[in-house]
Amino acid sequence: MILRINYSLIVGSVIILFPALTFSQVTDTITIHHKYYSTTFSKSKHFPVVVKYWLTETMLDCEHRYKRSNKFEPDPLIPDYTNLDMDYKNSGYDRGHQMDASDCACDSIAMVESFYYSNVAPQLAALNRSGWRKLEEYARKLAKEYDSVLVWCGSCYSNV
Repeated sequence: MILRINYSLIVGSVIILFPALTFSQVTDTITIHHKYYSTTFSKSKHFPVVVKYWLTETMLDCEHRYKRSNKFEPDPLIPDYTNLDMDYKNSGYDRGHQMDASDCACDSIAMVESFYYSNVAPQLAALNRSGWRKLEEYARKLAKEYDSVLVWCGSCYSNV
């Protein structure tokens, strides 16, 4: 089954859905492949345009689970573009995982990679802690129901 999480912004209690960005709209991207996810990262915008991964029932129901580190760090494959700690400090934005760290808890390498800034986008707290969390939970529900889902998620950008 394929699940595509659309890009959204919560304004008050209304969710507004935006169409997905096409790669032709962002021309300075680099694609990186990690153990469980691939990211297409915008070098100028400093966030992932799209993160793609398979979420499987096995990933969610493993015997050994690694604890969430909460240690965000530059992606070692593109450190010049993902050294973003200072961008988030006092910005008012959460560091929103695109592939949730909970989905990587069965593997120590995947857990570390989930905290790379190439897998993180600025999110309003209301989105990250509510609507986005619910989408992540829904993806997990579908993975358990159908054995696996292909998840594509990413960011939208506005000059407003």
